[in-house]
Amino acid sequence: MKANEIMIGNNIYLTDNIGNKKEIIVNNHTFSDFEIKLGQTYSGVPLTREMLIEFGCDVIAGVDWDYFYLDRFKLFWKDEYKFWYVLEKESMTYMTKIKFVHELQNLIFILNGQNLSKKI
Repeated sequence: MKANEIMIGNNIYLTDNIGNKKEIIVNNHTFSDFEIKLGQTYSGVPLTREMLIEFGCDVIAGVDWDYFYLDRFKLFWKDEYKFWYVLEKESMTYMTKIKFVHELQNLIFILNGQNLSKKI
């Protein structure tokens, strides 16, 4: 995960210097010098079906895979590539592929101007 991929409000993992990992929401104090000196590291939270539901996606069962609808986007998992594919819902135009929660949050913010957070 690169620093330029992270925005305030993103869900990421924080791992301390002894290996304890927890999910956090980035705020303006997340990357302070003090925290970095303690040996903490940050990584992306893998996007899962459960998380998509927590973000308020509607689920439509398909023959080969399930579709997840979020606003004007359709997402589906391609197991052979290990990515979520994002399409424009109406035209089915390919937009991008994503793997982590912060990537979906950033996509929604960039294209819709909205912050994506868990509804459940």
